[in-house]
Formats: sequence, C-alpha cells, structure tokens
Amino acid sequence: MILSATINDKNSAELELDFTTRTWSIPPAAAKWNHVMFSDRGVFDVRPSGVIWLLDGLGSRKKDCTVILHAAPTGEQDLAHRAGTGRAYAPALPAYKDGEIRWRILRSSPLAVAAIANTSGSLTPVRAKAKEIAEQLLPKPGELSKGVPAPGARGTGCGEFPGRVMRRMPVLGPPQRGAFEIAVPGLGKLYLTSPMTQWEEFAKAVDQKYNPAKRIWVPFSGSNRPKTGDIYTLTNFENQAKFQHVGMIISAEGNSWVTADGGQGNGWQSGFVRRKFYATGQIDGEFGNKAWMKGWVDLDNLRETLAQWFPKGL
Repeated sequence: MILSATINDKNSAELELDFTTRTWSIPPAAAKWNHVMFSDRGVFDVRPSGVIWLLDGLGSRKKDCTVILHAAPTGEQDLAHRAGTGRAYAPALPAYKDGEIRWRILRSSPLAVAAIANTSGSLTPVRAKAKEIAEQLLPKPGELSKGVPAPGARGTGCGEFPGRVMRRMPVLGPPQRGAFEIAVPGLGKLYLTSPMTQWEEFAKAVDQKYNPAKRIWVPFSGSNRPKTGDIYTLTNFENQAKFQHVGMIISAEGNSWVTADGGQGNGWQSGFVRRKFYATGQIDGEFGNKAWMKGWVDLDNLRETLAQWFPKGL
C-alpha cells in the first residue's frame, strides 16, 4: 500500500507499507523523508487503538517510534481507512516534534496485487506443483494466515512450511509406512515432511548418502540464484554462523524476490513475502531484520535423487 504523507502542510513523502513483513519504505529516488525520518525504511506496528507506529532504524537493535498515523489502515485490503492525520513523535529534526501529519492512500503496491505471477527458471512438474500448493495454502498477497503457537513453543514456525508443501505433493511421512527417512548427525531421523529448519543438514546428508551428479544442497556463490520451489535458508546478518529463516522461493528475479513463508506476523502465521535482494547476498529478513542468503535445496535435484518417494509424473 502506497501512502502520501505531509507534515505541517509542506514536507511530503510517499511511503509504502508492507503488511506481510510489517515494514515501511520510501522509494530510493526520494531517499529519506527529509528531516522527519532518520532512514528510508523501518518496521511498523499496528496498534489495537487503531494507530500505526512507524519505527525507524530497520535492522538495528534500537527502533524508535518516529511517526504515528491515526485511524490507519489495518491491511492491504482495508478500504475503510483512506485518509487521516498523525503526528511526528520522535523526528530526525527536533523542530518537527509533534508536527501535524496528514496522510492518504494513493494506490495499492504493484507487487502486492500480483506478487506470485512471476516464476524463476523453467517450471518442471515438481516446481509447478510446489507453486500450486503454496497458492492453495497461503492467503492472497498482502495478507497472512491465522496462526497460533503451540503451548510452550519457542522461536517461530518457519520450519513447518516446506514440510507442509511436501505433504501435499504428496510424499509420505511418519507414521506412514514407506516414508523416506535419513539419519542426520546430531539431529536423528528426519523426513521430507519434517517441520525442520535444518534443510541444509538434511540435503547434505542425502548428498553424502547417494552422491548424486547434481547436488541437492546449493550454497550461494554470488552469481547463482534459486528457482521456483527451492527451499532457501538465511543466516543472521551480524553472525553468519547463526540460522535465521527457511522458506520457499516463488520468484528470485532481479532485486525484488517473492517467497512463500511460515514464521510471519506473530511468528506462526504464513504468507507470500516480498524481499529486497542485493548482489552481495544481503536480503531483507524476518520482522524487519537484514539477513544473508546461505543457500537452498534444489527441488529438481531432490526429486531426481529421491524419485521413488515422489509421486509419478513429478
């Protein structure tokens, strides 16, 4: 969703709100909202009182509430809240503090309307099936599914989504007889349907056992790119030895990617996510954090190596 916001009737900017990742951004050509924001992007918080807090400092540990929007929209499809007011709570320039803001919706975000139209690479039967399943499982772009963490659950539910896609292929999983399983050092037995974040370790174990001509685990090298249906993993921006996220690629074209992910919203919701990708491997991560692309499970190579466990025709 694209908003126009003006402070004190003279200083204006266009803001894009992404309700899936709960992030805001200003188009690169506009750089920053002059003297109002410290940066050109950040996270936002939709409050129960019907306001939005725009928090500055995307990816940093300190996130200040710079701007408050009153009577704000609650989602991409919210047509009841088209315009309103607000105030500068902690602006970059102190002179703007408590300045009056007027905002209005200009248009929908282009990629929020057709986020899943594009694909990457040739759509082999297994890749087409993975995309089809994602479209069936997830709500339309710009929205999130309902999701509630299980009692005592920690972290997020991102590792559950790829296994859910596998179950819909369908491939067998426990307790079904004949399900593919492999012992992964330090992790025990894992299945294609397991709710796991350790897809890298799983793929490497399959590579080691079967020694396929085309490796299943593909590390990011700088020039290579994943394709539709591949299961990608991200590492922490400040500590690349630390895991951050796993999900499924829908489109990895240029610097604007679309992925299908669990671990959204409250950490247990799912949806299509737009991500900004950089040639260095930096990619917008979860909850407004930056991350690094680690690599991906090549879906074609996985199916070819484990063909007997996949449906015929894929």
